[in-house]
Amino acid sequence: MDFDTENEKPISPSNKDESNCMDDSKHDDMNYHGINHLGDSVDFNFENINEDAVRQLVFESLDDAEKFYTLYAGVVGFGIRKQGVKRKTADDIIKYREWVCACEGFRRRPKADYTRKREAKVVTRCGCIACFRVAHDRFSGHYSVTKFERQHNHDLRGYKKRYISMPDKCMLNLITDAGFRPCQAMDLLEQLAGGVGKMSFTRKDGYNWLNSMRLKRIEGGDVNTSLAIFESMKIKDSEFFYKYTVNDQGALSKLFWCDGASRAEYEIFGDVLIFDSTYKTNKYFYPLVIFSGTNNHGSTFIFGASFMYNETIESYRWLLQAFLEAMNGKVPGSVLTDQDSSMVAAISSEFPGAKHRLCSWHLGRNVRQNIKVADFCSDFMRLLKEPCSIDEFEISWLNMVEMYEVAEKPWVIDMYKKKKMWAEAYFRGHFMAMACTTQRAESMNSLIKLAVTQMMSFAEFVNQFERKIQGLRSSFLSQQNDLEKFKPAVRESPLQGLEKHAASICTKQIFYMIREEIEAEQGLLSTRYDLVEVIEATSSPCAGYILYMTFTAKIDGVEKANTFSTNIYYGIGATEVQSVQIVTT
Repeated sequence: MDFDTENEKPISPSNKDESNCMDDSKHDDMNYHGINHLGDSVDFNFENINEDAVRQLVFESLDDAEKFYTLYAGVVGFGIRKQGVKRKTADDIIKYREWVCACEGFRRRPKADYTRKREAKVVTRCGCIACFRVAHDRFSGHYSVTKFERQHNHDLRGYKKRYISMPDKCMLNLITDAGFRPCQAMDLLEQLAGGVGKMSFTRKDGYNWLNSMRLKRIEGGDVNTSLAIFESMKIKDSEFFYKYTVNDQGALSKLFWCDGASRAEYEIFGDVLIFDSTYKTNKYFYPLVIFSGTNNHGSTFIFGASFMYNETIESYRWLLQAFLEAMNGKVPGSVLTDQDSSMVAAISSEFPGAKHRLCSWHLGRNVRQNIKVADFCSDFMRLLKEPCSIDEFEISWLNMVEMYEVAEKPWVIDMYKKKKMWAEAYFRGHFMAMACTTQRAESMNSLIKLAVTQMMSFAEFVNQFERKIQGLRSSFLSQQNDLEKFKPAVRESPLQGLEKHAASICTKQIFYMIREEIEAEQGLLSTRYDLVEVIEATSSPCAGYILYMTFTAKIDGVEKANTFSTNIYYGIGATEVQSVQIVTT
C-alpha cells in the first residue's frame, strides 16, 4: 500500500497479451512503401510479399519496424507478440528486437507440486516458426532486417483483424472521463456498432487500451501525478488549497484539498459542518473524508475532501487543522458526525466552541443492536426527537429507563453522559440547517461511488470528484437564477401578509416549509390579520430563514396599535420548522 512520493516509477503495461489488437486505423493498407539498405524505394503488396525484398528493408526506428510487421500480420491474418530483445548496457540502445507469431513456441509445463486455482486457458501455441527480426546499425543508426520467416504451421483461416480506430479511442476516453465504467463504455460502443461482435476489437482489447492510457496518465507515479494536478488547478484558481504529509518511508499518509469556490461557499454557508468517512473509493483502501453542508436552497455543498491512511485522533486533528487553515480560521457553529470516537475527540479539541451533534440514524441503529427491547428503542428515538425542555427531557429519561429496567446497561449509561450531543432538548433554538443525520454526507458518498471504482488511482479519483462538484454547483446556479427571476405564489389566508414577507426573503424551498407552519397557525385564528409594516425582521445570513419579526397589523380591516411578534426558526431534521408563535404584546 505504501508508495514513495518522490521515487515512484511507472508500471509498464504487460506484454504477455497474445491477442494482438492492432492500434492503427490504417489497417487495411495492402501495399507498403519502404527503403532498402541501398537507399532505393521498395513497393510491394502484403498479400504477395517477397521475402528477399523484406530482408533488404531498413527502418529509421523500432516503432516503424513494429508498425510494418503489425500491418503485415493484419493483412495475412495472424497475431504477433514481442519475443527477444538485446540492449547495449553502455548507452541503452536496443541492438536487436524480434517479433514472432502468437502461436510460436509451446506452453511451459507446470511444476509437479503446482496446483492451479483456476482452470488453465486453452492452448494456442503450436511451435510456429514465423518471425521478424531487426538489428541496429551502429554506423547509420537505422534498423535493418536480419531475419524474416513467413511460413506458418497452423491454419490462418478464421483470424479476425482487430484494431481500435481513432474515433473509438476518442469515444472510450470521453465516456470513461464522464464517469462511466469501462464495461458501460464497451456496452455503448457495441450498441453503436450494431450489436455484440460487430466492433473491430474485443472487449478485452478495449480494457487493455484504457488501462494503457490510465498508466500513461500516472507515468510519474500516482501521488506525484495528483499533486501535479493540484498545482495546475492552483494556477487556474489562485484560491485552490491543498496540504499533505508523508510518513518516514516517504509514503503518503494524509491529503486534504479544496478549491476557491468551496472556500467561498463555506464563508457563506459554513454555519453547519457535516463530515463523514467512506471506503472503497481507491485502490489503496485509503478512507475518504468529505466535508459538506447545506446551502440556502436546502441542497448539499462540498467544502473539501481528504484521504487518510488511518483514522486516529491525531489524523483527524491534523485534518481539522488543515480545514481551518484553508477556511481562514472560521470555526463552524455546529458539527454533525457519526459516533466515531476519534472524530469526537478531535472535534472537541479543535472546535471547542462548536455545537457537536451525533447522527440520529446511527444512534437508532446502535440502540437496536445494544438494547434488545423493541419498545425501548422506539421510545428512545421518540425522546431523541422530542422538542421539549431540558427538565422535561430529564423526567422522561428517568421514567423510560426505569420502565424498561435498562438503567444499568453500559450503553444506556454512556448515552446519558452524551445526552448534550443527541437530545433535541439541548438543541432547541440552535441553528442546525435541517440536519440531524449525516444523510447528506452518505448521499454524497453514494453519488461519488457511482463515478469511481475501488481500483481507481488517486489521480483518477480527483478528476471524477471535481466533475461531481461542478455538477452540484451548476444545480445551485440554476436555483439562484430561478430565485432572482421568480417568487413563490402566496395563497389567500388570514396571515397572508406574513406569508408575503416570508416569500420576499426566503428561497422557494425554504418558503414552502415555513408556509406549512404558518398555515397550521392560521387555522387557530378567528380574525384576519393584514400586515401593515415590518418593524423588525431578522433572518439568518446562512440560509435566509426568518428568525424573528415584529410588525403592526390591521384586525378586521382596522389598524390597531397592537404589536405582534412571530418567532419562526428552523430547527433540526425530523422536527422541521419547530414553531410559529403569534403573540399579542
